[in-house]
Amino acid sequence: MIVGSVFAAAASDLLLKGMAKAGIGDGSTPFLPFLSLHLQENTGISFSLFPAEADGALLLLILVQFAGTLFVGWLLVRATTTPERLGFSLIVGGAIGNLVDRIANGAVTDFLHLHPFDVSLFTFNFADVLITLGVCLVLFDVVAGRSPAADGDV
Repeated sequence: MIVGSVFAAAASDLLLKGMAKAGIGDGSTPFLPFLSLHLQENTGISFSLFPAEADGALLLLILVQFAGTLFVGWLLVRATTTPERLGFSLIVGGAIGNLVDRIANGAVTDFLHLHPFDVSLFTFNFADVLITLGVCLVLFDVVAGRSPAADGDV
């Protein structure tokens, strides 16, 4: 189940990135009142921070991203609850999708532009959605699933 979840998350992200590259031209295409389809290549990390355009910087970013993915994979293997396993599966799958994209293209493909009330916030991809949902599931499991009585506290 874990491997299937990770594979499904990574494959769906890569499929949507491929569809975005094939179907989104220059400019922006409205999708929802607060979300547009807008193709952008991100050479950095989240929100285009720390752009890695030089070969050495790109290699360093790939290695850091790979190490982070391995660490979360280790957390996934150690997970004991269903929300924790699903959450870490989504995080690892999204991270793998972004890692494969960065290795293949030297950048991560972003295509969802968030602009509520005409305020441009950022452009992201499906892997970012998966990672965010995974983090929310893990946090929910930590907050809601651990009562003081369950931890042995009285």
